[in-house]
Amino acid sequence: TQRAIMAFQRSININPNGKITDALFGALLKSAQVKQAKIGLNICNRTNYLAWAAVGYETADGDISSGWIKIEPDRCVKAIKGALEKRYYYTYAEAVDSNGIVVRDKNRDLMWGGGHTFCTKTTKFEISGRSSCQDRGFTEIDFNQIDTGEAESWTLNLE
Repeated sequence: TQRAIMAFQRSININPNGKITDALFGALLKSAQVKQAKIGLNICNRTNYLAWAAVGYETADGDISSGWIKIEPDRCVKAIKGALEKRYYYTYAEAVDSNGIVVRDKNRDLMWGGGHTFCTKTTKFEISGRSSCQDRGFTEIDFNQIDTGEAESWTLNLE
């Protein structure tokens, strides 16, 4: 561990003495923040309307869906923190007006989904499983599949 500390100290031009100092701790924190900013699943709202988004993903224990993530116009939000470890993630989003009604623009509803059903509900949620949604008191919504390949980060633009 001391070797790792010294290697990090060298990489940031701090005296490589292996001691844990305030400067070292600050540099480690900054390095972690920079890395976190570069990885994960970001959703960017490129519309003039408030958007709400939900994400779905597969785990060893089954599928999970969670939401709602508030995304102001011309803003980005990190929907999944940390490096993307799976190849596939799923998203659904909708832009709404001041009354919470889905916006219709250029003859289409501003909703972004696809052909992969996940469970949701109208309030904040984290739901395990994606089958029998209605039987369990949830709403079924078709999410869009994102193929990240092996990327640690991905940005989805809502346009």
